[in-house]
Amino acid sequence: MNNKSLGLIDNWLRHVKDVYRANSEELEKIKDENQRYNRLVELNVMQQVINLCKTSIVQTAWSKDQFPYIHGWVYDVHDGILKDLNVTFNSNKGLSHMYKFESL
Repeated sequence: MNNKSLGLIDNWLRHVKDVYRANSEELEKIKDENQRYNRLVELNVMQQVINLCKTSIVQTAWSKDQFPYIHGWVYDVHDGILKDLNVTFNSNKGLSHMYKFESL
């Protein structure tokens, strides 16, 4: 969580920085750096779930009653525990209207 350039990967990490910026108030309250990183990972996964739901590919499948479920889970390599973030979609109902495709 710094501004040091890492090369081409900076373009990919920009989204993670956006997640940090959007949640900076919550994250800055976490004093333990490892706990802050873990929470950032959770928030990033939650955002990525929503990003997948916004895609025409997923919404087209939903419109054809193919019902893919998209879950937000985090696997901790330190303890082997899979954490369910309770972010699950099987339709575009939970999305903001601006991301819902009318007819696919």
